[in-house]
Amino acid sequence: GVTASRQESKITVQGLAWQKNALAKFFSLFKEARIEIDMLMQQFTSETQRMDITFTLARADYRRAEHLLQTLIKEGYAQTMTGVGEVAKLSIVGIGLHSHPGIMHTLFEALGTAGINIILALSSALRISLVVDESQVVRGVQVLHHAFDLGKK
Repeated sequence: GVTASRQESKITVQGLAWQKNALAKFFSLFKEARIEIDMLMQQFTSETQRMDITFTLARADYRRAEHLLQTLIKEGYAQTMTGVGEVAKLSIVGIGLHSHPGIMHTLFEALGTAGINIILALSSALRISLVVDESQVVRGVQVLHHAFDLGKK
């Protein structure tokens, strides 16, 4: 099936120190503030010996998260932070998504043809989640239902 959420935001922390305690500090800030992180992508850059972390969280927590992350920057654990306070998430959910070749192609082709830009994509065995502009989420659901013949009897 296809699900959607409009109450999302996205933050990228750039230049997070590649030290044992940097990630612990990052996650402890969110734990203490009781802010849940949803989609998470981490990338290590060998040239700088630092990481970039992009994640989504509830829109209601966005401003508090920004404030918390300024603490990381001030303490030297990270270099910069960027974010988008109002995005939406489209997800395709189902057992065995990765056992069907062509699902990714169908998904990206359908959304691309419809002019829906993907800001962030993550997948697992049971779910493919896409962050899109909030203004495109309703159209995205319609496009994916049509592309995968969902909702027909």
